[in-house]
Amino acid sequence: MFETVFARPDLHARMVELVWGEQVRLISSRALVRRAGVSGRVTQGGRADPRRFGRYRAFVEGEFRCLLVTALIALDDTAPGDGAFGVIPASHKANFAHPYAGRPAGDLPALRPLPLAAGEALLYTEALSYALTAPRAADKRWLIYQYGPSYMLDWPDCTPSAAVRERAAADPIKAALLREPYYH
Repeated sequence: MFETVFARPDLHARMVELVWGEQVRLISSRALVRRAGVSGRVTQGGRADPRRFGRYRAFVEGEFRCLLVTALIALDDTAPGDGAFGVIPASHKANFAHPYAGRPAGDLPALRPLPLAAGEALLYTEALSYALTAPRAADKRWLIYQYGPSYMLDWPDCTPSAAVRERAAADPIKAALLREPYYH
């Protein structure tokens, strides 16, 4: 199942538009379980890794960009006040550390929850300030796939195995997304 989800045609089409055309590749994949009552902290992921991973920034006509795009797929329904993904609007446009760094999501008046139904995907750039809010009673589960241009390195421990690449070889989208990092 997981090998099918990262190459969903609707997600792939968006990544081709947002990242770098057909030279987009899967950089990271993981599952996340947020326990009931546990809130995330606000993050601006693009600054977290000093390698050629999420730190890459492009300034095009004055626009601030991070070419690492994340697809967050809800496996459970979420709602405001019950495990929703939250964003700080317009935070992706600022090239400075934000004032909420390290604070729990529940302490952020600027955080806006985005409820999702199970199976829905949300795309965002890692330049965005975001957090997962605390679920009330039940755990909330997510799949997280990150895509970037051809030259970005894989997130540590997320390099596809030879067996996964072999299984994906017959599918052109999967095979393209699982290529080794390369310069064009």
